[in-house]
Amino acid sequence: MIQFERPVLLFLGLCLAVALSVLWGRACRIVAGVAAAYGPAQVSASRQNPLRGTLRIAALVAIAFASAGPAWERAAPALSEGVHLVFVLDVSGSMLARDVEPSRLGAAKAALESVRALLDGDEVGLVAAASTPTVVCPPTPDADAFRLLFDQVDERWTTATGTRLASALEEAGRLLERVGAAAGAIVLVSDGEDHGPPLSPVARALRRRGILTHCICVGGTDGVPLYMRDFRGELVPKLDAEGRQVITRARPEVVRRCARDGSGRCWSVSQSSRHLPASRTEIVEGAQVLRRQIGALDLLPHFCILAVLLLACDVVLGFRAARLRG
Repeated sequence: MIQFERPVLLFLGLCLAVALSVLWGRACRIVAGVAAAYGPAQVSASRQNPLRGTLRIAALVAIAFASAGPAWERAAPALSEGVHLVFVLDVSGSMLARDVEPSRLGAAKAALESVRALLDGDEVGLVAAASTPTVVCPPTPDADAFRLLFDQVDERWTTATGTRLASALEEAGRLLERVGAAAGAIVLVSDGEDHGPPLSPVARALRRRGILTHCICVGGTDGVPLYMRDFRGELVPKLDAEGRQVITRARPEVVRRCARDGSGRCWSVSQSSRHLPASRTEIVEGAQVLRRQIGALDLLPHFCILAVLLLACDVVLGFRAARLRG
């Protein structure tokens, strides 16, 4: 099955090819009429050759397919064996917001613990995400070792700098590759406030390497004042450059898009609801996507080569027509 990263470009390219085909067909009919009325000698050889126009339009179609980021994604069987999984926990300053109890960070850790309890026989790791990612625990089957390191992450880890979740996802992907994971998954736990590059390209790249990206959104969409801890450890209002208190709100659309592009699922924790996975299957085999994209074949070079070959044929026909005229 062929998947496209940028289907909009494919649609626009095909629309342009159709428009040019219509114009080329009309031009061919005009040329044929001129040739019938005044004789073929009055029409240049290149204009009498509809094959060259067909080659150019076919090359344009190939370029449209290439620009859309095509990949052939082959199905793979679901796994019954253990998998490697890395949690990415957002520890940025916005996670100190109190729109969920006891805080977004506290609720995120509770959600992470709930998910970890479902995983039996799987190797689990942890990456803390802020302005730069920190590997807290590499994937390990030792639940006690994971718990010991996980408990170290608390509000003291939070930073006032902007969040860069994409970097943390990339670090989690490198962790899974480093341990030679045959199949893996990432669970991003965040409020969705992100100040780095878009998450979708990273999630799609991970998906192509056989790594699912699930997400858990923590927090509410109603804005709440943000507080930070000062050097004495006391909570003080965080102010912007104009001296106004910063308002923070969860961005569920960001994490939903990330999960969608990573072929994973999305859950949420807010003041009014708590929607989390209920079984291991939802995490490692849910949505019938586990390993679906493993071994995906990037078709972009193939379509580029096809476009070059088509244009080369057009050039060869042009040379032949020039020789005939000579």
